[in-house]
Amino acid sequence: MITSIFGRVLAGVAAVLASVGLAFSFSGISMATADGSIGSSASVATVPQCVWQISGASETITLEHTEFADDNHTKYVGQDFGLSGAGANTVKVFVGPAAAAGVSSDADNCAWYGLTNSAASGANVTYTLPSSPAFTSAASSAADDNSLGFALSGATTTGSHVAQLVVDLTKANCTNANAPTPSGTDWTGAATANLKTGSLSLTAAELLSSKTSTSSSCTWTTNLTTYVPGGKTPLHDSDTYTFTGPTVTTTLTADGIVG
Repeated sequence: MITSIFGRVLAGVAAVLASVGLAFSFSGISMATADGSIGSSASVATVPQCVWQISGASETITLEHTEFADDNHTKYVGQDFGLSGAGANTVKVFVGPAAAAGVSSDADNCAWYGLTNSAASGANVTYTLPSSPAFTSAASSAADDNSLGFALSGATTTGSHVAQLVVDLTKANCTNANAPTPSGTDWTGAATANLKTGSLSLTAAELLSSKTSTSSSCTWTTNLTTYVPGGKTPLHDSDTYTFTGPTVTTTLTADGIVG
């Protein structure tokens, strides 16, 4: 009888130990799942901010009579005397980082940093004369001799020409490579204009914001033509006269050109 009771007690103890061991086993699993953590990291490069730029717009263009030599006069004799000259610079207007020297074909050369990376504005380039444009003259022996000077008034000369400054632009490579719908006609603007009193401005190139990409650009060279009107008499005949024309101001506007 005592043996039977002792055996039941041992069995009970074994059961308790087994329960304790089982409890410890579950506790061990719970601790393992709570241990450790997951981190994350990344490296992302950025590109420069896009800006509109212009270069090559500043120069002095020398006008000569060479183009009009077929009038059989190499010197002024009191008749209309044509003067023409081509600029040496290529004017470049383009999108790129502030330090860029020219346009890039890489769509990621810069960014507008908008929700759709689209430009807030396009660009407009104008040529403008002062309000009373004129050519002044100076004799080699008398710098204050303006006897052959003339205003770009729009009046008809004695040779049936117009007192004006004709601006001719030879455009090339006006592109919009990375625009959503690139087109050779995205750029607008006149290729020629007759600048004179009452008509003092030429829109050389314009691109709307909706057509602007990170590789938008337009280039051109400039040719100027005018006439020294006939009917003038130099105060110092047999002298050589030099002329100084009005300053043509080139302006890039890159704010508010939308559409």
